Amino acid sequence: MNQHPASPRRTFPRVRRGSSVWRPLLADRYLLEEVLVPFVIGLQVILVPLLADSLYYLMRMVLVHHVDWRTVGRLLLFLTPQMLATAFPLATILAVSLGVGRLAREGEWTALRLSGWSLWRLVVPFVVFGALASVGQWVIGEYLAPRANAEFGRLVTRISLSRPAAALPPKTWTSPLGSGWSLYVNAIDETSGELQGLVMFTNLDSDYPTLLAARTARYTEGRLELAGVVRHVWRPDGTIEREGASQRALFPVEALVDATFADLPRMPDTRSAADLRLSLEAEGYEARDTRIDLHRRYAAPLSCLVLALLCVPLNAAGGRRSGFLGLLIAAVLVVVYFLTQQLFVSIARNGNLDPLPALGPWLQNVLFVAAALVLLWRQRR
Repeated sequence: MNQHPASPRRTFPRVRRGSSVWRPLLADRYLLEEVLVPFVIGLQVILVPLLADSLYYLMRMVLVHHVDWRTVGRLLLFLTPQMLATAFPLATILAVSLGVGRLAREGEWTALRLSGWSLWRLVVPFVVFGALASVGQWVIGEYLAPRANAEFGRLVTRISLSRPAAALPPKTWTSPLGSGWSLYVNAIDETSGELQGLVMFTNLDSDYPTLLAARTARYTEGRLELAGVVRHVWRPDGTIEREGASQRALFPVEALVDATFADLPRMPDTRSAADLRLSLEAEGYEARDTRIDLHRRYAAPLSCLVLALLCVPLNAAGGRRSGFLGLLIAAVLVVVYFLTQQLFVSIARNGNLDPLPALGPWLQNVLFVAAALVLLWRQRR
């Protein structure tokens, strides 16, 4: 019986003779396909740990506090764009590391080099892939994530007021999404949802906070009903404007939520780059944090392209030795990516890069590009 050798898992696309013009393009397509599937799978795998803590919190809302499934589903939907934007650079690292590592391990990388492809030419498909990933992350981070984060904050605030046992930890100051009011609850009756020993600070009408304390509070028919209320209101200059006590007070939940998110500065994660630019023009050059947040919005998507460029020489050199080396390189690079990102932004926020704090978000990309070019130069022969 004739035995046929096992066919290889993948081969380059066949090309007719005389079609030398199309061969580089077909090879580029082949290299792009090598990283596209790991990228899509990597996004799905990385989203799971990123959403793990939130999933536990959301499931507890459903099972313990009986929050409606549709409300919890909306919370999960609003969380996904921000997590997806975070996952893009990590999936890029994983995809390029596995793709280039496999090509190097099975000899296809060497075959391309021997056929006349320079190392710089081999990098081109992966740079294109990184650029496409950067565009995808920019679209999500600029247009989807800010709106979703704002809606997530609004919905959590409504849940905090309507079902405090589900969203407010007792004996802890809570300020949803950095909003203009902070809430402290001494204890919560899990059965009735009654708040005991409530203290609220808000600065909606003054530079100084308004203090509101209540013996008990309960959510009924869209309103927060307070009992045993004491109120202190300060003028903008810090002197007492009025104070008083009442047996009962009612607060419309929707009005409080809308006032919180409409009249106060929003968190950076809820603002687009265009919104941050307008704030920077209004605040002036001295607005260090706003300037840093704006440049982070530009630098973060570009990291996909930079990481793709860096992963090529790292895995082309090490992928020949072990099938697990690509995963190890990817894991180490993910840790370095997060550490350097937080380090340089923290240095900028602390004023150590003044008078150019905007350099902080870009230093990571500059460092990675320099490392990639050095590695490529050493492997160019």
